[in-house]
Amino acid sequence: MLEERSAPGKPCRIEGELLEQLKTRLASPEGFVSYRAVQQWLEEQSGELIPYKTVHKTVRYRLGAKLKRARPQNVKQPPTRLRHIKKHCSSHEAIRGVLWQGPTLEVLVPG
Repeated sequence: MLEERSAPGKPCRIEGELLEQLKTRLASPEGFVSYRAVQQWLEEQSGELIPYKTVHKTVRYRLGAKLKRARPQNVKQPPTRLRHIKKHCSSHEAIRGVLWQGPTLEVLVPG
């Protein structure tokens, strides 16, 4: 009567135990710095080169993980101001000018 079909296309190259190891490593504090690092780690674990696109799609969309790294900060910014911004301010306040201490900006809108 009705036959069961599988999804078209190639099966995913990161499956089973390798996928579980990757989830564990992503959740650990050391994690990964880049998708290239994930790709190299997977090659060490599985013995085969997995394309960058496959690694990115699996980590970012299938597992929902984001690789985080420290962002550069201005060395001239006082640490107290930075702590205040992190604790008390949202992005819309910064845009509105609550944190702006420079000269008043004039925005020209055509029309």
